[in-house]
Amino acid sequence: MNITIIGAGNAGWHLATGLADAGHRIVQVFSRQISRANLLANKTRSKPVTDFSLILPGSDLYILAVPDSVIQSTALQLASSIPADSIVVHCSGASPADLLVSAFRRSGVFWPPQTLSVNRPHRWSGAPICISSSDEGVLSILIDIAADLGASVHILTEAQRKALHLAAVFVNNFTNHCLTAGHDICREAGVDFSILHPIALQTIEGALAADPATLQTGPASRGDEVTLGTHQAYLHRHLPHWERLYQALSESILRFSKSGPSSTNL
Repeated sequence: MNITIIGAGNAGWHLATGLADAGHRIVQVFSRQISRANLLANKTRSKPVTDFSLILPGSDLYILAVPDSVIQSTALQLASSIPADSIVVHCSGASPADLLVSAFRRSGVFWPPQTLSVNRPHRWSGAPICISSSDEGVLSILIDIAADLGASVHILTEAQRKALHLAAVFVNNFTNHCLTAGHDICREAGVDFSILHPIALQTIEGALAADPATLQTGPASRGDEVTLGTHQAYLHRHLPHWERLYQALSESILRFSKSGPSSTNL
């Protein structure tokens, strides 16, 4: 299949290289930064493009791997170069599918709910890809492409995709922010953060193997006001920018623990 990639950032890089490795032909790679376009085009043996007017019609699929804030404007600019019946998809979990409808009748969403980075290799085999389209023909094409990558395919409604994106923010972004807090506290105290690597891995592995709510531990889940007060006093003195987060999370855990079962081993 002939595919054009719009955007040479993290998602565009891994989608383009993954699809090329899967046997698809990447026709063009668009980026406003010529260095990025050249780098990805060389990697996928395609043509770099920095001007929408140079994007060729005729590709079987156009993938918009661009930030949410410019999906619609990018689609409108692309519409000046290719026919309205071209198949165009975006890669966002949070943005609605209908951002593309005003410009392209055959559109959809091809969203990998993963953290992608140009600087880190990515394995598509077994990785989830969430797709949606009101056009059965487009949906079938997206299923086939995801399968070619070796990905796990999930067909979601608009509401389901938005809910999953919200859940992903908690699971990925908020979790990483809490790890950042732990790292900051260890650094402030002169303690090696790697001491906590085993418990961090244990937490993730446990949460993936069971209902995370049943595994909740810690002073908040026990209602241990003395320890909570000691922790907050330390943060207030040394790292006040983490105090409000600690308090908010502790209050949430305490409320949740009162409404359901929890473990109290730690």
